[in-house]
Amino acid sequence: VSTQSTGDRFAAMSSLVVRMVIEKGLFTDKTARIGCVLVGVLYPVWCTLRAIAATSQSTSHLSEEEQDDAGRSATLTQHKWLTYWSAYGTFNVLELVTDRMLRWLPLYHSIKLFALLWMMSPQFEGAMLLYLRFMRPFIQSNQEKIEPWVTTAEDTVHSVVSETLEQAHSGARMAQDAWSSPVATRVKEQLKNASGFSPFCAEDIRGVRRSYRHLSPFDSMIVLDGRR
Repeated sequence: VSTQSTGDRFAAMSSLVVRMVIEKGLFTDKTARIGCVLVGVLYPVWCTLRAIAATSQSTSHLSEEEQDDAGRSATLTQHKWLTYWSAYGTFNVLELVTDRMLRWLPLYHSIKLFALLWMMSPQFEGAMLLYLRFMRPFIQSNQEKIEPWVTTAEDTVHSVVSETLEQAHSGARMAQDAWSSPVATRVKEQLKNASGFSPFCAEDIRGVRRSYRHLSPFDSMIVLDGRR
């Protein structure tokens, strides 16, 4: 029943998109692009989120047999959408590589729209067909060769992220120390004191910044404080 209702909803949505493309857009590029986003991204995202949420739903009120059926159905649904996103990601990589050729193909986005409909349709299961026919054999025959590259990339990303966070933390600590330094405290006091704020202060600051660009911010503040 669940598969049938999902198929009915998908059939209604597909009919609406196809009618919009054919009747209103007449296969125009803009309308086809909208259809690709709707069919290829938004609807699969919603179905994926719903499949993830289904695993956290309580089934304690169901019988043991019904719990097994519900768990099996949730697993199959998740597997379906994982397969779709794998096929969709592979499609995007191929599209990126062949972009210069595809942009000259007439009605390319209309063809892409119908390809996405074929990939996710419960009637055709195109994504599953692509996975079984091409993607799984490729992974099985090349996994040992590809895995070291993936591991190296993961280690590199982890290292870069860790170094970036450490540098950001160090920069924040230096900024906090500079803000609480004696020189900064005197500058803030002078700015708060209206009678002690010279009308030439802004000009002096600009002059110091032009003359001492090679100095660090702390040294520039010291020079400015000495000029006063």
